[in-house]
Amino acid sequence: MIMAIPSFQPRPEHRDEATPALIVIAIQPNVPMDLSGDTAEMNALLQRHLSLSLSALNDAKAHPVFGVASDSHLIIWPESPMNFSYSRDPHLRQVVGDFARDNHTSILLNSLEPASDGGDQNSAVMVNEEGAIAARYDKIRLMPFGEYVPLPRWLPGASSVRGIVGEFTPGSSYTLMPLGALRAGVFICIEAAHPAIARSFTNEGADVLINISNDGYLGPTPVMRQHLANAIFRAVENNRDLVRVTNTGITAFINSNGETFDVTPGFQTAVRTWTISKNGEGTTFYSRHGDAFVYACALISLGFVSASFMKRRFV
Repeated sequence: MIMAIPSFQPRPEHRDEATPALIVIAIQPNVPMDLSGDTAEMNALLQRHLSLSLSALNDAKAHPVFGVASDSHLIIWPESPMNFSYSRDPHLRQVVGDFARDNHTSILLNSLEPASDGGDQNSAVMVNEEGAIAARYDKIRLMPFGEYVPLPRWLPGASSVRGIVGEFTPGSSYTLMPLGALRAGVFICIEAAHPAIARSFTNEGADVLINISNDGYLGPTPVMRQHLANAIFRAVENNRDLVRVTNTGITAFINSNGETFDVTPGFQTAVRTWTISKNGEGTTFYSRHGDAFVYACALISLGFVSASFMKRRFV
C-alpha cells in the first residue's frame, strides 16, 4: 500500500528570480454548512470574504511575500455552501467587480453558472482586474448522488432520486485560467481524486494547478486529510505546484515534490499568501501516458498467473 504523508511546514523562501511571480491569496472563509439562506446572513458571509481578502491584499502589498514585489495578485475563494451565481446575480457582479477594479486584483471564485442546455453547472470563474470574466471552467467529473444521479432514467423509480446538492450538467472543456505569464488548471472538489483531470490540464499547458473545494460536508473526519492526500498525488504525478483552497480546511500549498506547506487548521477562518511561478518544466511520463505503466504491469502479472495455471495443468 502506498500512502501520501503530508509534511506540514512553512513554505521555504526560495524562487527563481528569472521567473515571473504571482502573489496568490487563499481565503478559507469557514462558511457553515447549515446556512439558513437568510439575506442578512448571506450578506454578512459575503462581507467576510471581502474583508479577509482586502486585509490580506493590503498586507501582501505592504510586506512583499518572500521579498517579492509583484503587481500581479490573485485572490482565491473556495467552493462553499454560499452558492454564488456570478452570471445571474447582478449584486454579486457589482460587488466583486468593484473590488477587483479598486484593488487591481483578479479573483477566482466558485459559481453556479447556467449551462447551454438550460441546466446548471458547478464552475470556477476568473474575474480579472477590470472586473470582467476572463475565463470559466465547468466541473467535468461530478459527485455521484451529490451533483447527479448515475442511474438510467428507464430504471423504475430513478426519476424520483435527486442529487443531494442538485442536478448539474458536466462540463467538457479543460479551460485554463490566464494568470499573467502563467496558465492555471483549476479543478473542483472531488475532481482531485480523478488523476485524469489534473493530467489533462497539464497536457493543455497548465503551469500550476489549483484545487478549490468544500470538505466541510462530512465534518472533522479523515476525509479532509484524504482529499489533501489526493491533491498531493496530483502535484507529484504532473510535476506541478498545486494551490489547494478550501472552505473549512485543509488549505495548503503543495510543491511539485509533494511537500505540503502552510497547512490550515480545520473549521477555522484562515488566510494564506504565497507566490507561484513556473517551476515545472516539460511533462512527466504519467502526464504523457497516464496509467499505461499500471496496465502493463497488470497484463504482465496476468500473464505470469496464466502461465502458472498452464504449467500445473500439463504437469
